[in-house]
Amino acid sequence: MSQESQKGQDDPALQKIDQLCLELCMTLLNHELGDDEYESVIISGLAVLGFRDDGGWLNAEDYTTKYSGFIKVARMLVVYRSYLEREAGYETNRRFWDDAQARSRTEPMFDIVRRRVRKFMTLVSDKGRPTPMDWIFECRTYGMKIRYNTTAEGVLEWEGNRVLYQGARFNMEQLRGMVHGLVEETRRDLMELMMLEMNAEGEVEAALPPID
Repeated sequence: MSQESQKGQDDPALQKIDQLCLELCMTLLNHELGDDEYESVIISGLAVLGFRDDGGWLNAEDYTTKYSGFIKVARMLVVYRSYLEREAGYETNRRFWDDAQARSRTEPMFDIVRRRVRKFMTLVSDKGRPTPMDWIFECRTYGMKIRYNTTAEGVLEWEGNRVLYQGARFNMEQLRGMVHGLVEETRRDLMELMMLEMNAEGEVEAALPPID
């Protein structure tokens, strides 16, 4: 670890800034949506990421990865905030009990994470209200359905009787020659594996299985 990084971790002012930024992220994730989803800073920010350089919108197959990246970062932040909450509860209990009792009286990490996940990290339930994560999950599901049901663009091109594939050019005669060469090479490897030899007439003494 560099001296600058160590200094940043030991600086109370920087630690306070990190804590406030983390609290801001939790507040934005816990923003209950009303009639206008774009009142959410997160959803508006993701909409901006959907712009192309030419002013148009990204295709669904190019945009769903941004949703997935945001979801992954949000999950890490929730786990980290839950860890800090658990440690703060433990330190508070240490003032009144010994170490073993303090840990047993501190809310488990699993319960803290589950509480946050149920509140604003999953799809809305009957007792809750939609949050930005709920909107993101639904839009990502819709985008992925488009992505996996859209026919991919062709990768083969033709110039007369020549085929172009990823920078390679060949005609059908060359393709057939390559296939015949592979068949013959496979036949020789098969003979070697079966320990077969050719007779004086150049024929295999035992019959090989056909190679189609």
